[in-house]
This record gives sequence, structure tokens and C-alpha cells, in this order.
Amino acid sequence: MGRESYDDMVSSSNERRKRGTSSSRTGLIAVLGVLICAIAVLVFLILSPVEEGNAAAQTQTPVTVDVKEPEIILPSSASSADAVLPAEENESAAQEAAPASPARTVTAESIQASSSSSNSRRSTAVDLISAQDMANFDTADHVIYLTHTVREGEDLPSIAEAYGRNVNTIISVNRIMNIAAIQPGVQLRIPNMDGQLYTVQQGDMLSTIAYKFNPELGWRNLMDINSLTSENIYVGQELFIPSMADSGTAAVLQDSSLTFISPVKGSISASYGEVYSGNMLSGILITCPEGSQVLCAADGAVVDLGTDDNYGKFVIIQHDQGYKTTYAFLNSVSVTIGNEVKQGDVIGTVSASTTFTSPTIYFQIDQSGIALDPSLFI
Repeated sequence: MGRESYDDMVSSSNERRKRGTSSSRTGLIAVLGVLICAIAVLVFLILSPVEEGNAAAQTQTPVTVDVKEPEIILPSSASSADAVLPAEENESAAQEAAPASPARTVTAESIQASSSSSNSRRSTAVDLISAQDMANFDTADHVIYLTHTVREGEDLPSIAEAYGRNVNTIISVNRIMNIAAIQPGVQLRIPNMDGQLYTVQQGDMLSTIAYKFNPELGWRNLMDINSLTSENIYVGQELFIPSMADSGTAAVLQDSSLTFISPVKGSISASYGEVYSGNMLSGILITCPEGSQVLCAADGAVVDLGTDDNYGKFVIIQHDQGYKTTYAFLNSVSVTIGNEVKQGDVIGTVSASTTFTSPTIYFQIDQSGIALDPSLFI
């Protein structure tokens, strides 16, 4: 056999192998296609009931429900036009029909009225202090004030009784010079404890002030009562000094139409309210040169005189508007009962005595039986 015949045989064999490989690939692709189609059909069959169910649900006829407005049944007395109202309209109508309620204001007055309703006086107080201080008014260990407006029919004794205070406390705190000036509408400060208001003088210290007016008090307590942050005080400063028998107000009262002068030329050695020889003074002690003349402080009439174990020789003069002055520890008396005297008339003299280390007289001013502070007048 020749070479060409051999080559032809090889070529034919190769072509047959190529055709066999191509046929195998075509068969494989056909099988895969059948499988894919089968899977697609299977998936379609699985999913098609759900879609049909959804479609059926979507094609169902909706059911319509009529909802009526809520009704409010009114009493038979209501008019037929108002018998049935929608809820919102009825609520609005009810709000319009209801009377307006004013906002409740809490003040010292309302606090007092609720905490001590039995005390009608306190219901006239105005709120000058905090609600906490008002709540602590009767128990606080420092001085606090509320303001009382005088009402018709009230006087100093009734006001003092209403707050449980001493009359002299209210007089001192308010610098009262004329009791007749306490008329309806006047405002008085009321402290939460009995005592007096003292104006610091040159040379004063807390310790000396406390000892003079209340030896049992102590300067630290005086400092705390007045809410002072240090023991330093200054001339003209006002301090509240509680009384020894602790059981008020800065309204402007009209001054007395009467004017008073000092009965002697001297210096005040003991103040109104000061504890002297174990007693609280209702007047003042004035130290003066020996032999000084004692002058009548204002026009009036002599209503009493004599010698007393407590006051020695004394003279009492009655003045207008219920005022009365007392002059005690005199060396001699130059008037008699019933004498009409003018301001500046000599009524007696002063001399040294065993009662005081220097010549001294006692001077007191009363109005309607209530002792006032003479230093406010002279």
C-alpha cells in the first residue's frame, strides 16, 4: 500500500473521532435543557396555586360596614335640637358651658388661712416672706416678719393677741409714736417672736447689746437671730433683740401732732426695753449734771405726784391725745396736782442719789396706758 493511502486512512479516522465528540456534546446540552424545563415546570406548578389564591382574594367583593356617630343621650328636659351631638361637638359645648375656674394663687395669706384657719387675723397678712418662712413663722430660730393690715375694729391689744405677741413688741418694731394713728389700712410688721428693735450706737458690740437687753441671750445667739454672717456691726444698724420672756410691721405711721422735748440736758444711760437691776425698763434713764432743772416735756396738767419705793419722788403729767409723761427720781418737786403746765416749765430738780452712781432721772411716755419709747420723741 502506498503512503497516500495511509494518509487517507488516518484522516478519515480523525474526522470520525471529531464527529463523535460533537455528537456527545449536543446530547449533553439537550439533556440539560430537558432538565431545566422540567425544573421550570415544577416551580410553576408549585407557585401557581398561591398566585391563584391571591388572585381570588383580590377579586373578592369588599363588604361595606356603616359606622354611626357615637350618640350622647341627654336628659329628657334637654331640647330636641341638642338631644344628639357628636362627641367632639358635645365636649366643646360642655367646655363652653362650664364656668371658667381662675388660677389659684398661693400666697402667705392662703398659707396662713389653711394652716391656722381659726385665727382670722392672720388671713390679712400679705406675702412679704417666702412660703417656707411662712410655714416656719411660729418655729423659726431667726427673726422673720409678716405684714398685717389693720382692719376695722382692731387695735394694738387685739392684733397682738391674734399673733401671740406682746403689745410692746409691736410698738418697738414699728417705732409707734401715736397709737391713735393705727387706723384701718395701716400696715404693721409682725415678728415671729417677742422682743424689740434696737439701733446700734457708737461703741456697741453684739456682746454688750445682748447683755444690756437680755443677759441670758449671748452674742452668738443674737447674731444667729438676726441672720448676720459676721459679728461686725455698724452704727445705725437695726437689730432685733428677743425679750427674756419669749412668749410686729414697718409701716409708716403718722407722727404725733404733739412735740416733746427732753426733760433734762444729758445722755441716755439706759434704753427703753433694757434690763436694768433685773427689770425691763418701760422708759429711759437720763444721766445729767447735778442740780439740773427738770422741764415739762409737753403742754399738759399735773395729775399725780408723790414718793414711791421704786421711783422715789415723781411727777405725772397728762397731755392731749391720751399721752402721759412720768418723771422719777427727782430731788425736789415744784408743782402740785391740778397745775396746768406748758412745755419747758420747771417741774423739779435732780441731785445725786444712792440709786445711781451719777445724777439720773427716769422718763417715760405712755399713750392710752401703753408705754412707748421716749427716745423716738426727744
